[in-house]
Amino acid sequence: MHQFTKRTVTIQPQAHDCMLKENVSFEELLETLNEWESGDISCSNANEGGVLAAYPSLEDEQCIPTLQTREKDFASRRVYVTFTTSFQKQAKKMTKRADPLGMCWTNTFRFARCRSGIVAGSAGSCG
Repeated sequence: MHQFTKRTVTIQPQAHDCMLKENVSFEELLETLNEWESGDISCSNANEGGVLAAYPSLEDEQCIPTLQTREKDFASRRVYVTFTTSFQKQAKKMTKRADPLGMCWTNTFRFARCRSGIVAGSAGSCG
């Protein structure tokens, strides 16, 4: 499975502002992206979605861009991150990138706080 790093994650301004305001560290963001416990993935069309449901490794092999939501539990809260993936070729090597669009988190009291970017449809928002 692909691991995101500081070099392959570009945080959108609204997600960055949210992180600063709510003290979500970049390390928590990276851990949520890389060591997630549950999540959802969407593609631009049903055929790609079916292929990825059956063969998740093809996302990287065939460079299929996606919209994903991942969640991870930390000691004091659960963090949800909605992001898009893209692929960029540099020096004959394909690099997978993540662009976080929005975040949602719950604290130990299960009070939900949500911040999201402007995304087509309802992606990036939290109930």
